[in-house]
Amino acid sequence: MIKDKIHRLFERFVEIVFSLLFLLAIFPFIYIVVAVVAKRRSPGPAIVMRPRIQTDGKQFLAYRFRLRDEESFIARIPQIINILRGEMPIHINVSIDEGEPKPSEELEEKEEFIEPVKINNDNDVNI
Repeated sequence: MIKDKIHRLFERFVEIVFSLLFLLAIFPFIYIVVAVVAKRRSPGPAIVMRPRIQTDGKQFLAYRFRLRDEESFIARIPQIINILRGEMPIHINVSIDEGEPKPSEELEEKEEFIEPVKINNDNDVNI
């Protein structure tokens, strides 16, 4: 029990230190480049906020760069602000396979299955 609290405090300490270092050292340069690109493509802010749900059910606004490819790593960089604020753990932002917190509109995901595509020797595709 106490070991878990110490572990969580250490994780939070690492999240704060990493977030501050990143925001002070690297983020301003990335922001300038992305802001210029975003403004040239269309009017509007360079950073947008999207409602998300934490694992404990609390809603928060996740920061993202306004890019065409919303799922890119670069679009997620502003989420370091959410990490600093304690709204997201750092491993969600780093892990691409894990994804991000659930969108608030889609609390329950539906699984859809797609039948595999069969390819014949004649290079015909049967669906």
